[in-house]
Amino acid sequence: MKRNTYNMPDKIPVLHIITAAPQNERGIMELIDKTDIGTHYFLFDNTEFIYTVWPEWNKYKNRALVLPSKSKLSRYRYIKEAIQRSGKVVLHGMYFSRMIYYFMFHWNLNFLKKFTWIEWGADLYEWERQETTLLNKKLNSYGREIRSRIPQIIMTFPVDEITVRKKCSETAETVLLPLPSIKPMLPRIDEAYTEKKTDTLRIQIAHNALLTNNQIRILSRISKFSSENVQVIVPVAYNIGDVSNTIDKKAYKNAVIKMADYYFGKKAVPFRNMIALDHYMKYLWTVDIIIFDMYRPCGINNLLFMIYMGKKIFLPSDSDYYRYLTEHGIKVYDTNSIPDMSFEEFSSPAEKSDLSMIYDFFDYDKNIEKWKQILTSWEHFSEYANNTNNHLKNR
Repeated sequence: MKRNTYNMPDKIPVLHIITAAPQNERGIMELIDKTDIGTHYFLFDNTEFIYTVWPEWNKYKNRALVLPSKSKLSRYRYIKEAIQRSGKVVLHGMYFSRMIYYFMFHWNLNFLKKFTWIEWGADLYEWERQETTLLNKKLNSYGREIRSRIPQIIMTFPVDEITVRKKCSETAETVLLPLPSIKPMLPRIDEAYTEKKTDTLRIQIAHNALLTNNQIRILSRISKFSSENVQVIVPVAYNIGDVSNTIDKKAYKNAVIKMADYYFGKKAVPFRNMIALDHYMKYLWTVDIIIFDMYRPCGINNLLFMIYMGKKIFLPSDSDYYRYLTEHGIKVYDTNSIPDMSFEEFSSPAEKSDLSMIYDFFDYDKNIEKWKQILTSWEHFSEYANNTNNHLKNR
């Protein structure tokens, strides 16, 4: 497709905007690359950085739109122009670290009619800023306005529907659709099987360092087991502090690491760096217990991987996703019960779960077919939108 001096095609059938770390996008980009080259374009907030961190993304350069680095105004104009040339716009996660998105969408509410939002969790549950300033109040108001006007929302976990209807829109079309994987996930987990070669009880606390994962609180709760034969893994590789970046990330990360060291000394191991998924799954096979103390669905793949592996999972019993999992035959344990547990009770193997929900969630062929259908519907929407725009121009 012809490109002009803006490094932008004259027409963009489907534009994907990614405003957060792109590791969740591999499956979608691979699927698009295999099925329909040339009609989907991806706009990242920092494309050149992504090529450096993830060199494999270079294979998709023909689809990349690169933001100009000159000024905020030039970036604003570029994004606006890309949206205007698009028939369909897909927001992958609504993490607006650049405030220009808030103002652009507020000033151009008509854009939202052609938007789909794929929620990634925190952008549904934790996106609001502390309203300590007039600017933050305005940004929150714009954020609620945007979420209420987007006509289609892709949900990545069933209980998200509750929050979508309560806080976003009662009328938007909702589609439950887990993000696609590059290849079937359950066989991939099986292939990653690694035998644990120690009798040390390995405990992982959450999967990232979001404040709402309550890592410090859980460290305190399990500190009574510090004299036992345990190893405590504390992931602090990404999502440190809060989504709206109001917390000093370095200070919070250091606080989590220091508290782990205070309670467990050399038995505590900070997980500081991102690793490839296959290596991460090999590691997960050697973990005995994972504790999530968050009250919203978070780290769902981590959680479901470990349920499939037969590991022991702790969640708050008064959370929607604890109730959802237990209602579907998954055995999970209550984080609020840890203070009353003996080490024998805490460390005992997990009871067996009904894995039907897991098999359905990771049904590769079914999910890929659904994604192909949704991609086709976006392309059809794009054709309709472009035809409508041309008709209006010719009147």
